Amino acid sequence: PRYDGVYVGRFHPHKGFLDLPAIVAHMKTSTRREVTVAVCGSPQFPRHLEIFRDRVREFGVEENLAMLGWRTQEELYDTIRDSKALLYPSYVDAFSITVLESLCLGVPVVAYDIDALRMIWGGRHGVFLSPVGRPEAFANLYATLEADSRLDAARDQARSHSPELLREYTWVRAVRDEREFYDRALSSGLR
Repeated sequence: PRYDGVYVGRFHPHKGFLDLPAIVAHMKTSTRREVTVAVCGSPQFPRHLEIFRDRVREFGVEENLAMLGWRTQEELYDTIRDSKALLYPSYVDAFSITVLESLCLGVPVVAYDIDALRMIWGGRHGVFLSPVGRPEAFANLYATLEADSRLDAARDQARSHSPELLREYTWVRAVRDEREFYDRALSSGLR
């Protein structure tokens, strides 16, 4: 793969965007080499991008981040496929389509161990969870997975589980589950 990791998401603190410079700096230290991380998404608030740029300079990772910005779906999927792992340091999430997309593309995920990711993805092959808000632990997990060849093994596992994920996670299922929830709520007198 061309990239050691890829970040996909809003350029917002809730999505761990501001942790990324520290994660990348610690990845360099943990792996004992230069790394390149693709950054895909767009800023909602200019001040977050300014803080990010300050942190990039503070951690000295200007040359380690490929700021790709907004990508078409095809370009985004090509970038994810061309990465060793999705780096997903999100603090807030529900059901992450980005994680699903990455796994379906055969790319493992390194993420913060937030409730939603643990409940939905924690038992899946190719999802590795790190303590929340600890960029150094996140980077150390990545380095350990890479050194043990578990990232490569996880790529193979993710690819082999893609058909199962595509059958399980459909919009038809999502609508059905929501409808069942509302039907139960109405039948139990919750109005």
